[in-house]
Amino acid sequence: MELLKEIIPNLRRVAWLSSALSVANASPEVIKIVGENQQIVASALGFTWQAFRPAVESDYDEIFSRLATEHFDAVNIIWNSPWRQTK
Repeated sequence: MELLKEIIPNLRRVAWLSSALSVANASPEVIKIVGENQQIVASALGFTWQAFRPAVESDYDEIFSRLATEHFDAVNIIWNSPWRQTK
Protein backbone atom coordinates (compact mmCIF):
# COMPACT_ATOMS: atom_id res chain seq x y z
CA MET A 1 0.00 0.00 0.00
CA GLU A 2 2.93 2.33 0.60
CA LEU A 3 4.06 1.81 -2.99
CA LEU A 4 0.55 2.51 -4.25
CA LYS A 5 0.50 5.74 -2.24
CA GLU A 6 3.83 6.73 -3.81
CA ILE A 7 2.50 6.01 -7.30
CA ILE A 8 -0.78 7.84 -6.64
CA PRO A 9 0.09 10.67 -4.24
CA ASN A 10 -3.52 11.96 -4.20
CA LEU A 11 -4.87 8.55 -3.19
CA ARG A 12 -8.00 9.09 -1.12
CA ARG A 13 -10.29 6.06 -1.56
CA VAL A 14 -9.26 2.44 -1.85
CA ALA A 15 -11.55 -0.54 -2.32
CA TRP A 16 -10.47 -3.84 -0.78
CA LEU A 17 -11.91 -6.63 -2.89
CA SER A 18 -11.74 -10.23 -1.78
CA SER A 19 -12.84 -13.34 -3.63
CA ALA A 20 -16.21 -14.95 -2.89
CA LEU A 21 -14.47 -18.21 -2.02
CA SER A 22 -12.03 -16.53 0.36
CA VAL A 23 -14.80 -14.80 2.28
CA ALA A 24 -16.88 -17.95 2.49
CA ASN A 25 -13.96 -19.77 4.12
CA ALA A 26 -12.96 -17.01 6.56
CA SER A 27 -13.97 -17.01 10.20
CA PRO A 28 -15.56 -13.88 11.68
CA GLU A 29 -12.46 -13.42 13.85
CA VAL A 30 -10.17 -13.36 10.81
CA ILE A 31 -12.42 -10.88 9.02
CA LYS A 32 -12.42 -8.62 12.10
CA ILE A 33 -8.63 -8.70 12.48
CA VAL A 34 -8.06 -8.03 8.78
CA GLY A 35 -10.48 -5.10 8.91
CA GLU A 36 -8.65 -3.62 11.90
CA ASN A 37 -5.32 -3.99 10.11
CA GLN A 38 -6.71 -2.37 6.98
CA GLN A 39 -7.91 0.59 9.04
CA ILE A 40 -4.46 1.02 10.60
CA VAL A 41 -2.81 1.04 7.17
CA ALA A 42 -5.38 3.43 5.70
CA SER A 43 -5.07 5.86 8.61
CA ALA A 44 -1.28 5.80 8.49
CA LEU A 45 -1.23 6.50 4.76
CA GLY A 46 -4.04 9.06 4.73
CA PHE A 47 -6.79 7.36 2.76
CA THR A 48 -10.14 5.73 3.43
CA TRP A 49 -11.07 2.21 2.47
CA GLN A 50 -14.16 0.15 1.91
CA ALA A 51 -14.36 -3.62 1.82
CA PHE A 52 -16.23 -5.38 -0.94
CA ARG A 53 -16.92 -9.01 -0.14
CA PRO A 54 -18.84 -10.79 -2.86
CA ALA A 55 -21.09 -13.62 -1.73
CA VAL A 56 -21.04 -15.35 -5.12
CA GLU A 57 -18.99 -14.98 -8.29
CA SER A 58 -21.79 -13.12 -10.07
CA ASP A 59 -21.46 -10.21 -7.58
CA TYR A 60 -18.29 -8.94 -9.28
CA ASP A 61 -20.08 -7.10 -12.10
CA GLU A 62 -22.10 -5.07 -9.60
CA ILE A 63 -19.05 -4.41 -7.44
CA PHE A 64 -16.92 -3.12 -10.33
CA SER A 65 -19.81 -0.95 -11.49
CA ARG A 66 -20.02 0.59 -8.00
CA LEU A 67 -16.25 1.16 -7.93
CA ALA A 68 -16.47 3.16 -11.15
CA THR A 69 -19.61 5.05 -10.16
CA GLU A 70 -18.31 5.93 -6.69
CA HIS A 71 -14.90 7.05 -8.03
CA PHE A 72 -12.50 4.87 -6.06
CA ASP A 73 -8.87 5.71 -6.74
CA ALA A 74 -7.61 2.14 -6.51
CA VAL A 75 -8.63 -1.44 -5.81
CA ASN A 76 -6.61 -3.84 -3.69
CA ILE A 77 -7.61 -7.32 -4.83
CA ILE A 78 -7.15 -10.05 -2.25
CA TRP A 79 -7.67 -13.53 -3.66
CA ASN A 80 -6.61 -15.83 -0.84
CA SER A 81 -4.49 -14.29 1.86
CA PRO A 82 -5.30 -12.92 4.43
CA TRP A 83 -8.69 -14.63 4.41
CA ARG A 84 -7.24 -18.09 3.89
CA GLN A 85 -7.10 -20.31 6.93
CA THR A 86 -5.34 -23.58 7.51
CA LYS A 87 -7.65 -26.24 8.83
